Amino acid sequence: MSMDLSRLASCQSLLIVSCGDVERNPGPPKKGPCKSEVLRQFMRNSQSDFVNLLYEAKKQNPPSPLYMKDPPGWNTFDKETAFKNICNVKKDGNKIFDKLVKLCKREIVPIPKDILDVILCYEKLRDSKKDSDETKSLKVALESYVSKNKLKKNKNAILEHLDEKVLEDVIKKGTKGVEQGNIDLTFEGATNILEAFDCFMVAAKERLQPKFETHNTAVEKCPLAAEHQNAMSMNLLTSLKTQTALCAACDSIKELKKSLAEKQLALDRVISENQQLQHKIKESKIEQVQRKRKSLDCIPVYACVETTEQGKPKRKKTAIRGKHNKAMVTQGSNHLTSQQLDTSMEMVPVSKL
Repeated sequence: MSMDLSRLASCQSLLIVSCGDVERNPGPPKKGPCKSEVLRQFMRNSQSDFVNLLYEAKKQNPPSPLYMKDPPGWNTFDKETAFKNICNVKKDGNKIFDKLVKLCKREIVPIPKDILDVILCYEKLRDSKKDSDETKSLKVALESYVSKNKLKKNKNAILEHLDEKVLEDVIKKGTKGVEQGNIDLTFEGATNILEAFDCFMVAAKERLQPKFETHNTAVEKCPLAAEHQNAMSMNLLTSLKTQTALCAACDSIKELKKSLAEKQLALDRVISENQQLQHKIKESKIEQVQRKRKSLDCIPVYACVETTEQGKPKRKKTAIRGKHNKAMVTQGSNHLTSQQLDTSMEMVPVSKL
């Protein structure tokens, strides 16, 4: 029985291993790059930027290549640490970068806010001991800075090596992005682009003036080609102006929508306050009516009581509400006259009867 179980276990192990890409003890799942990797990528990516900032602070032109000599102020402290490119060293790269950070904080006054913030993030993450929520946020901040810095460097590299083909591709890509709505074009941005394009056309015309003259001579011989060229130029300008006007109209529509939404909110607020006020007025009127009813219910009811000559009430009682009324006396009636009632009757509350 035990032999069969061991064989079964061996067969299962062989099946698992034969599946491929399976580890015997894979451990917990990975949660992104570790602290040391984030710091390493940040140091390698930011060293050249900090060195250039030192040269700018001292108003000096950086050498080419950048690491051929020490930056300004490098030997003022910690002379044992040599200045090298971190990407080309196998150890002590963190010491070189820490010295560079200290030098930047001493020599660059005032230091740009974004650089100071990222330096503080680096120092906190470097000195952290545990993997806490703050450590995770610091790693995210440094990774975001590295990503943005890479995009910026790629953009600068493209601009430095810009040629006719790259410029054509950029214009086509930008036009396609505007047509598909991937580029959020504003009125101010469109105006700046048109001005830059006008400057480009002027510079291109001055640069290629001899070729333009030769081309114009050929065009004069072919009037149909000249008309076609003028028509294309007019269509291009008209489309650019139309696109600029549409962008301005879109911005105006967005502002109108925003203002309408704000006015609608204000109107809803006024309506709500008015309803509350009407409800309070209604409740106030109801309370006034109830108070009046209570006051009327509290008015005492008096009775007219006949009294004897000794002032004692007789057995016969006649209750009358409000003020005493004079009795109506007719001829041949045995009732007392009004004057007799006035002299022989007194107002006594019913509660005393």
